[in-house]
Amino acid sequence: MSESTSIRKLSLEYGISFDAIRRYVTQYKAEALRLFFSNDLSLIRMKKGKDIKSLEKEILRLQQELKLANIKAEGCEYMLRICGEEYGEDLLKKAVAKQLDISKGDTAE
Repeated sequence: MSESTSIRKLSLEYGISFDAIRRYVTQYKAEALRLFFSNDLSLIRMKKGKDIKSLEKEILRLQQELKLANIKAEGCEYMLRICGEEYGEDLLKKAVAKQLDISKGDTAE
């Protein structure tokens, strides 16, 4: 199956007919595809029209959630800037640096 050798070479090497090996390969590929698609129910479900509608609704819901999350993030950044101006420290820069430390594996204090 790796295609590094031909069916003809395999036939000569193992003493099995060319046609038998070709049939084995064809059967194997068909079975592999059947198993792949039967295990992935989402591919089967996507073929149905009603599921496409539900996917479209889910996309719309997720887009609305993303908009709300972006609004909240902008509000937090705005509040951090105001606090920084009032207290004389760049809290936004500190928050970003702390988040970078956390993502690198350091623990937050």
